[in-house]
Parts: sequence; structure tokens; C-alpha cells
Amino acid sequence: MYEYFQKEKEKKKTMTKDEKEALKKEKLALEEKYGYCFLDGHKEKVGNFRIEPPGLFRGRGKHPKTGCLKVPVASSHPYVVSLYLVNSSPHSASSFLS
Repeated sequence: MYEYFQKEKEKKKTMTKDEKEALKKEKLALEEKYGYCFLDGHKEKVGNFRIEPPGLFRGRGKHPKTGCLKVPVASSHPYVVSLYLVNSSPHSASSFLS
């Protein structure tokens, strides 16, 4: 895992300025689409709309789950994450809450 992240870090360092700019534009486009919501007619920034990748849980301080493995959300509990982006979208009943 360490070697993989070192290779990814090196890839980022060797990217050209244009490639970095393209990645930044993609990230900003996603943030513009999912990073804001309308609450009572006002545009509000959403706290966090990204899901953490699987890996080791680090925690802060003496957290009891430090060192535990975080599993991928899509394969373990796909019903935990649901996004309702427009009023006309169908709302599915979550089996997690029932």
C-alpha cells in the first residue's frame, strides 16, 4: 500500500501544468454540482459530499477503532449513501432506517 501511494505521489509531481489545471477544473465542476444545496431559498455549502476511500482507520488520539480496516462503502453497505438532487427524483425507501 505504501509503495502504491509513493508511485501516485511521483505521478502527481511529474504532471504538467496543463494536466494539473485539467484536474483542478474537474474537481471544481464536481464541487459546483454537489458541493452546494438550496436551503430555504438560499445557496448553502455542503459540509462534505465525498466518501473516504477504504484503508486503515487512523482516528485522533486514543480512538478505540484505530488500526481497523475501513471497507469500501459500495460493496459493504450500498444503502447507506443516497443523494436526492432534485425534487422530481424518486425517493427510495432505505432498508437501513427500517
